Amino acid sequence: FGVATDEGVRLNLKLSHQDIANIIGTTRETVTILLGKMKSEGLVDGRRQRVVLPNLQKLAESAGRYED
Repeated sequence: FGVATDEGVRLNLKLSHQDIANIIGTTRETVTILLGKMKSEGLVDGRRQRVVLPNLQKLAESAGRYED
């Protein structure tokens, strides 16, 4: 799932923050806050309908840290 690039793994997702919130059972606001934190830590890089995961290992190590 995704395409390996020089930037990391690129995901072409056509999901809004609201779509993600609906899928995982939380609010759009929570998704926006958590994605912002993850972006500031270099775990994700997102632009319109394009998400890059620059470091899958670091992302996996952080799993569970972003619970409500």
